[in-house]
Amino acid sequence: MKFIYFLITALIFNSSFAEDAKKPNVLFISIDDMNHWISAMREYQAIYDYPAYKTPNIDRLLARGMFFTNAHVPGGSCKPSRVSVFTGVAVSKHGVYRNPHTWQLAPMFKNRDDVSIMQRFRKEGYFVAGGGKNFHTYHPDSWDEHIQTEERDPKGREADMVLKKQFHEANKAYEVERKRQMKALTIKDKSKADAIKWGPLDCPPEAMPDAFMVDYIIRKLNEKRDQPFFLGCGFTKPHLAWAVPRKYFDMYPLDEIPTPVVKENDIDDLGKQGQSMAGGQTHDFMVKSGLWTSAIQGYLASCTFVDDQIGRLLDAIDASPEKDNTIIMLWSDHGWHFGDKGHWKKFATWEETTHIPMGIIAPGLSKAGQKTHRPVNAIDLYPTLLDLCGFEPNPELDGHSLVPLLKNPDREWDYPSLTTHSRGYNTVRTEKWRLIEYPKDNEMELYDHSNDPLEHNNLINNPEYAKVVAELKAMMPKTNAPEIVEIEKTIDNIQRDLLGKKIRGPIYTKASKAGREAALSSERGKEHAAVKKVILDIISQAKADGAYDESKIRTELVGTNNNKRYYEKAGDKK
Repeated sequence: MKFIYFLITALIFNSSFAEDAKKPNVLFISIDDMNHWISAMREYQAIYDYPAYKTPNIDRLLARGMFFTNAHVPGGSCKPSRVSVFTGVAVSKHGVYRNPHTWQLAPMFKNRDDVSIMQRFRKEGYFVAGGGKNFHTYHPDSWDEHIQTEERDPKGREADMVLKKQFHEANKAYEVERKRQMKALTIKDKSKADAIKWGPLDCPPEAMPDAFMVDYIIRKLNEKRDQPFFLGCGFTKPHLAWAVPRKYFDMYPLDEIPTPVVKENDIDDLGKQGQSMAGGQTHDFMVKSGLWTSAIQGYLASCTFVDDQIGRLLDAIDASPEKDNTIIMLWSDHGWHFGDKGHWKKFATWEETTHIPMGIIAPGLSKAGQKTHRPVNAIDLYPTLLDLCGFEPNPELDGHSLVPLLKNPDREWDYPSLTTHSRGYNTVRTEKWRLIEYPKDNEMELYDHSNDPLEHNNLINNPEYAKVVAELKAMMPKTNAPEIVEIEKTIDNIQRDLLGKKIRGPIYTKASKAGREAALSSERGKEHAAVKKVILDIISQAKADGAYDESKIRTELVGTNNNKRYYEKAGDKK
């Protein structure tokens, strides 16, 4: 009997071990600022006269599995979008609406060790490593290992140091040349000249920071270990500056780059908030300076550079014994506008901000060449991963598993895509419609994508579509979380009130640290009051002690270390 008992126990143990060994690996590829102009999406782009950039490697990745032709983002800028993807929580719920926000201070995230995809995979026994820009800022608790984009191999690889020097010298030369070109412009108003930067670099592609990041990911991919892996591969390009090796600029001759379709007076049918979001000053500069196509060339070049690096990743996967046991997900945090509605950035709720390339390769489930046109969102990637890996679902996630679409791309899909840019700036996208709502005066926009993919005709005031508006309005967030406390902004406001200026130095550092601690330790919903009180106390005490004596350029001594004196620096009045 004992022998049978031990035999059964051994079989159960071995079976469990075998099952554990079959856990799928994950390669999670995020790209910064890549819009939907990739060549594989030519058929599905809203702006049909935009140039498709050359992305043969992204195209072959998407062709290996499920290609989501109608994928969108949860947020209209980097940090809000990435926080939502990596936590599975909608922007309107977590309140991280702007890039300066410290997301860990959001009431629903603070002091928790279970909020990110990476933390969940670590708890499931995975080795979790990342490189580059995954979260908008580094979050150490999410990783076993992580390198920033600018980091090189830490073990003194001399060849890497040579390449690093080449990159920085090329970048310095590009900056000098760009300043020369800007100075030579005859246009009077150059106030927007520094808003967007681009230009060719005279260095090899392997000298670029993103290439070093890919080197790191490939090394992690090839390391032998007993655990399954989750690798977060975060590209910083094509984020500004659009400065990449010259060979990529040469692939896009200026005389072959058309400018996007921009309807004259396109924003006349928008409300005040929509017109304000559109801006227009940068577009005016691009048109008057004659640099419109040149800027687009820089963007296209940057995208194709990233595509080459993704090709290196795919080649490494193909050569790996883990090829058939690795889930690959590719997505971008948002798109980018190049003049439509006079807009030259993300930070919006229109199609060119929200529409992104997205694909999933799930061995054993997805099939090569699959496509779905159902509206999906990058926030759906987290619950999809849980589903694909056989983990218990997380009821706190706002996205939806895309596994049903992987099984049947044409099935009914009743989930609209929701994007939020700033508090109360929300948009819902279905297959046919886009509704945008603004936070004041019941201002909205309605676009029919079956007849108006360029979003030129705002139908919101047409009574014929009142029922459509009501149905889409019901899909919007019911509440919009307050903005999370922003420590630096709070310090600046208090300094302006008490001192009439912003000042940086040791007292500022002390107030910043104390404010963060107050936000983390306060009761939910009372973060703003707690932070304001502790910072006000510190600044008031410093003022009472004479640390901000207006008669001095440098104020009274506030600390010493190794016989060096440290002073607060008096800022300019603003």
